[in-house]
Amino acid sequence: ALVVSGFYVLHDQLEGATGSCETDGPPGALAVVRALCARGVQTSLYCDAHNGPVLKAGFDAMIAYYATTRPAVADRLRSHCRCVDVPDGVDHLEALKGALEKAWEAAGEVDALVAVERLSEPYRNIRGHDLAAHTEPVDVLWPHVDGSSCGEARRKAGIREDAVSVGIGDGGNEVGLGRVAQLDAVASLSPGEDFCALGVNGALRACDHPLVATVSNWGGSALEAAAHALFPTALDDLEAGVERAVLEAICAAGSVDGKYVERPLSVDGMAWEPVHREFYEMLWGLAK
Repeated sequence: ALVVSGFYVLHDQLEGATGSCETDGPPGALAVVRALCARGVQTSLYCDAHNGPVLKAGFDAMIAYYATTRPAVADRLRSHCRCVDVPDGVDHLEALKGALEKAWEAAGEVDALVAVERLSEPYRNIRGHDLAAHTEPVDVLWPHVDGSSCGEARRKAGIREDAVSVGIGDGGNEVGLGRVAQLDAVASLSPGEDFCALGVNGALRACDHPLVATVSNWGGSALEAAAHALFPTALDDLEAGVERAVLEAICAAGSVDGKYVERPLSVDGMAWEPVHREFYEMLWGLAK
């Protein structure tokens, strides 16, 4: 499986940078990684030039957390997941294929794609600003809403043409939500204020299984919880501690809240304490 995340936010909080990765996305992607690895699935975490450093910081923090609390989980993540670095300024799909081959000595074709809070073509954020220059076009591996084939792109990247695709998002401009965002009935919908309507920024990339959540991280964790409820394994983690550790690590690596860039330990305008902590505790309580 290939897990993709990272939504670039424009801001001036980091010297020498035009912005950084949003806090919504990486924690949810890592929840999906845990769910897959716990069930023996070889999983690659996509790390591009713009968002990869934050994703890798979260991954490293997750490993460190489990190394001290549950070593068996840390060992499984080390053996079944690779952070796949895809350089900028090259043929992106060929570079992805090469990175996958480099990461895995005996890599087969990827047969599943999961996107968590990843900006889709037309690459416009909630305010309608064009982020194409800050968004590597990995979304071409997901089907287009116009029905055109993504088979050639998948072959070029080493992805099976019939790979199952999942898209997790919350705003309608994320990879996988195209069939929802492009409905005539929702084209005029907008969060209000200075935010644009979906007719401006709505996703053009669809998927086999879209999952819409209030916060995309919560959608990734809901998938992890559902995996435990349906296919339980002793390697599942039923506590919220890892989520706090990951959020602290990605914020330290420069990740910001997409709504309030100055606010620490916050996602989508909501602070870790109490909102996110209470949500994760509630979710795992249901899964148990």
